[in-house]
Amino acid sequence: MRSIVKKLLLSSALLVFAVQTFAFPSITSLEIDVELQDNGDVNIKETRRMNIDDECTELYIVIGNLNGSIVRDFSVSDETGTHYDNIGKWDPSRSREAKNGQCGIVTKTDGYELCWGMGQNGERVYTVRYVVTNLMKSYTDFDGFNFMFVAKDIKPSPQQAQIRLHKYGDAEIEEDYVRMWAFGFNGDVNYVDGEVLVESSGSLDGRPMIVMLEFDKGVFHPSTKVDERFEKVKNKAFEGSDYTNGEASGLMGMVKKEPQILFVPLVFLLPFLLFLPSLLRRRKNWIKKPNKEKKRIARHWIRSMVPVPCKPLLTEAIGRPTGVIRKWWW
Repeated sequence: MRSIVKKLLLSSALLVFAVQTFAFPSITSLEIDVELQDNGDVNIKETRRMNIDDECTELYIVIGNLNGSIVRDFSVSDETGTHYDNIGKWDPSRSREAKNGQCGIVTKTDGYELCWGMGQNGERVYTVRYVVTNLMKSYTDFDGFNFMFVAKDIKPSPQQAQIRLHKYGDAEIEEDYVRMWAFGFNGDVNYVDGEVLVESSGSLDGRPMIVMLEFDKGVFHPSTKVDERFEKVKNKAFEGSDYTNGEASGLMGMVKKEPQILFVPLVFLLPFLLFLPSLLRRRKNWIKKPNKEKKRIARHWIRSMVPVPCKPLLTEAIGRPTGVIRKWWW
């Protein structure tokens, strides 16, 4: 029994070391500021607070399903005040040193990857700016958009995320002409002091952050006209969401929650799987032993391996089932 415990502890320690050795960078917080322009464009500023401690070479933002919009004016700076050189077309195959201090775009058939060099290890703050043109469109009934501001299954996934949406300049969004919803994650969407505030309730764990806003006609003047009702966009977004029959509850949007899977971390599960056959064999042999032999083995195990403060607790947990509740155990 003692040898098995030692093997389990050694395996766990080796796995923890391996996980730490091959750790990914982490995003401790992600703040996205979205300024809504009168013509339907949006100016986006992302502030990413990160811990960098690995051998990856770059970071990137995935933007897709643009429905005719394009991304322009991409720029990156960091906590030192350094503004990265935008080299245009990005080559992901280059080394970490070659990418340092640079940013660029990978154009895909369904969108973009906004990339930049990771730079030095440690606590980093990256500020990323870009414009999405014609994101808000003019529909026959309302003006609005449904957009994924944080992509699904990104790595690393933010531990905390916030999206703040507001009008251009000093103008405020007014309560009586806006409706709001959010999808894909656990959190809240609220109207706060003339702005729409979307916040996760914790780590995104690979979930996306999607925001849909609907405005009365005349608040904005989008350049792109769509000959259909925004109601169609909403009905599609509501499919499978937590909104009741596709209806908003006032200004408060409920957030769509994706199924969560409860799992045992590999670090703790794998050692037991490795030694499970040995444990089962020992259990089979234990069942065959007479009660007198079981009592002798139990006494030896308690005396040799259990710390003194824990022994009274194990009297009930182990001693009673084996019929060995005796003072001479201690």
